[in-house]
Amino acid sequence: MAEEIVAVQEVLATVPGEYEIREEIRFIEPAERFQRWEQILKAVEDEFVRRTSGVDAAAKTKMRDELIYHQLVNDVLNTTGLSTSISPVDLPDLVKLLRAYQFGYGAIEDYMNIPDVEEVYFNDFEHGFYITGGGHKQRISRKIFANNKELEDMIRRAVTDNGVQINAERPNVDATMRDGSRLNSTLEPIAVDGPDLIIRKHREEAIPLEQLVADDTLSDEMVNDIAGWFRANMNIVVCGGTASGKTTLLNALGDRFIEDSERIIVIENRKELRIKTADIKYFQTRENPTKVDEEKDVTARDVIRYALRKRPKRIILGEIRGGEALDALTAWNSGHDGSLCTIHANSAWECVSKLAQLCGFSSARPSEASVRQLIAQSVDIIIYINEDSRTGRRSVEEVVQILHSRKHDYTDAKVDAWVKGLRESGYIQQERSGSDDILIAQLYDREPSSNQLRRIGATIPLRGRRIN
Repeated sequence: MAEEIVAVQEVLATVPGEYEIREEIRFIEPAERFQRWEQILKAVEDEFVRRTSGVDAAAKTKMRDELIYHQLVNDVLNTTGLSTSISPVDLPDLVKLLRAYQFGYGAIEDYMNIPDVEEVYFNDFEHGFYITGGGHKQRISRKIFANNKELEDMIRRAVTDNGVQINAERPNVDATMRDGSRLNSTLEPIAVDGPDLIIRKHREEAIPLEQLVADDTLSDEMVNDIAGWFRANMNIVVCGGTASGKTTLLNALGDRFIEDSERIIVIENRKELRIKTADIKYFQTRENPTKVDEEKDVTARDVIRYALRKRPKRIILGEIRGGEALDALTAWNSGHDGSLCTIHANSAWECVSKLAQLCGFSSARPSEASVRQLIAQSVDIIIYINEDSRTGRRSVEEVVQILHSRKHDYTDAKVDAWVKGLRESGYIQQERSGSDDILIAQLYDREPSSNQLRRIGATIPLRGRRIN
């Protein structure tokens, strides 16, 4: 896109402290590089509309092809006499800019192309920020939008181009863009003093587990334990707050520990996971109330039901948000061991209550006792990951194991000794589920003084399964 005047690394290095608002990188504006930029952009947009008027969606998509679009720009420059202002050397960059302004995020793409940028957002047309790896927040002082109308026009263009509507009747949109990024926006008057815009950038490559260990998100010792949990086909829930790194961690675990021989089905509301394994199929729900057409919703519960007929070894849910929790846990408890999911919860302990609450949203209306018993039988490991509000650092804060007499053989002397030891140390919390006890054993936490992840006790094996 536009040329940088200051490198990202230089900006980060010159300003001390973390998670504070910093000044932005200075980019060259298109009009600074191409003197007749506004005329060129308008002429190309008009010609594109003329050539695609009355054609079907496939033909419009074809016109976006880089080579075809390049020819369109050439034609416009030659027929309008604007070619005299463009040197052949600059033409590829001009075409790239025009594509960005016509089909992409316009000037925002400068920020989307910054290495390790995670999110770009605007509270209104004047106040924009972007967040890079490590939680560094930087202010956008560049004037990208002249007013709220320009910001709203850009939002409408972006979402309409992806088959979604946003208007007075449907003032909020949450959509996946063609590049895989997530866009969320709310219009006035729901958004006071102008619309907002949030774009979460899609990562082409998942963060490897080695990098998470190097960043102290988790430890080598915990990685060794996780390997055992996967070998034993334990069901794992990753919980945490928004943008805490749940999906990143889940992706890294899947990349490392899922074997090519296993058939995997991934179910998400918006595709974010990119697990590299030989036998994997991705599915996406269709529950967007802002779709232009009147397609019937396909919920997570529907897709879980579809998945059960496809004979997967593991079922991975990108995030459990509602009544599909009951369907997922039921599947985990009926032959689909070794499954994984994420869920919003503020601690590993709270995750159990959150799962019970979401199960209650199911139309099946199960009793509280039956839900808690299902959780105890289905969920084996809960990993809680958190983002530090001061530094933006993401780290695993605690890990617990859900114990239940039907999963663990308490008559085994070694198992019984482990449980007793954890009880005496205060690392087991007990809950009631009907006539059965649910025991929640803490396996890892953060040592208060050093903030290092520490192992409290060994994983208690499931009945009939080897961990090591």
